[in-house]
Amino acid sequence: VIAEDVIDSIITATTITIQDSTDLISYEITNGKLINVIPDMDAVSLLLYIEAIDDGSITLTIPRSVLDATINNEDDEFFVLVDGEEGDFEEIITSTDRTLTINFLAGTEQIE
Repeated sequence: VIAEDVIDSIITATTITIQDSTDLISYEITNGKLINVIPDMDAVSLLLYIEAIDDGSITLTIPRSVLDATINNEDDEFFVLVDGEEGDFEEIITSTDRTLTINFLAGTEQIE
């Protein structure tokens, strides 16, 4: 009998403080652990530091009050960097938030 360690994904929320307000970003990560989330308001981005033990994914639900990308009241496209390289992601857009599912490889440390 061979036992395998399996890390179940759990939907969790983390609080982000931006300009004196606190907002919750919910996330679900598989095969990894979210270490920290740091807003970079100069670059209008979020820096996610993760510990990826295997190939996996993270799904983030980001309220528009935390991070939004619009041009002339139309949604602009996000882009994602995984350890500095442009990464693929899926996105669901609503009037209140944007949900991104980002794949990562084992050993990934930063997603922006």
